[in-house]
Amino acid sequence: MTIKRILVVLEGIDRAMLNGAARLAAALDAELKGLFVEDVTLFQVAQLPISQEINIYTASTNPLDGRRVTRQIRAQSRRVRRALALAAEPQRIRWTMDIRRGKVSVEVERAIPEADLVIMPRTSDRRGELTTTARHVLDKMTSPVLLLDEELPDRPSVIVVYDGSERAQSAIELAAEVVRQTGGYITVITVPGPGTSVRTCQRLAFEFLASVNLIAQCRWLEQVNPLTVVHTLHEAEADLFVLPVTLMDPQDMVATVARAELPTLLVR
Repeated sequence: MTIKRILVVLEGIDRAMLNGAARLAAALDAELKGLFVEDVTLFQVAQLPISQEINIYTASTNPLDGRRVTRQIRAQSRRVRRALALAAEPQRIRWTMDIRRGKVSVEVERAIPEADLVIMPRTSDRRGELTTTARHVLDKMTSPVLLLDEELPDRPSVIVVYDGSERAQSAIELAAEVVRQTGGYITVITVPGPGTSVRTCQRLAFEFLASVNLIAQCRWLEQVNPLTVVHTLHEAEADLFVLPVTLMDPQDMVATVARAELPTLLVR
C-alpha cells in the first residue's frame, strides 16, 4: 500500500499534530493537503437577532456582531494556513491548503475520497474523548485514518493487529510501509481469524514481512477486546497503533482508540 496524498483535517491550530503530519509526509514522500472548514453554523447563528455574546470576564452580554464573527473566522483561517506552512516548509514537502465554508462533517466527508491517508486530531479534551468530527469520519471512512495528537519519533515502534483477513493484510502492509520508510520497528499482535488459528496468522504475518525484508516481534491474543488490546499496547511501549476496524464492533473500536492514548491508524 502506497501513500502519496495525505489529507490533514484542521479544526484549529494543533502544532504537534501538524508537525507530526508534515514529518510523516516527508518520510513517505507524500503530498500534504490541509483542510479547514469555516463552520457555516457559526455564520448562521451570528445572523440571528436574538444571538448574544458573553464577556467571560464581566459576564456582561452584547448583541452578536455578524460582521465581526466573519472577520474572526477568516482570521482563524489565515492563522491555520500559516501554521500548516510553518510545519510543512522545513520538511520540504509538497503542500496545499483547502479552506471551505460549510458543515464540517459534510465537507470532511467530501474530501476523504481524494486522499490515501487522512490525519486528524484524536481527542477533544483531557478526558480522552474522541472529537465529534473523528467519530463521524470513523463511521464514514473509506481511506485509512490516523488519529494523531503528538509527533511520532524518528524511528517509531509500530504495533499492528493481524488476523489473516483481507483488511488485516491491508493494515500490515500499511504498517510495514511506515516502518520501511522511517527505519522503525514493527510488532504484530496475532489474533484468531475466521477459521484461522493464532499460529497460522503468525506464520502468514511473518511470511509477508520477510517478503519486504522486515523482521518483527510477535505477541498473541486469544480474545480481542479493548482491555486485552490496550494492555498489550502499553506492555509493548508502542508509538503507533495500527488496527483493522473490522476486527471490532464500532463501540469496542472507539473504546480501544480512546483508551490507547497513542496515535492510532485505522484501516478499513
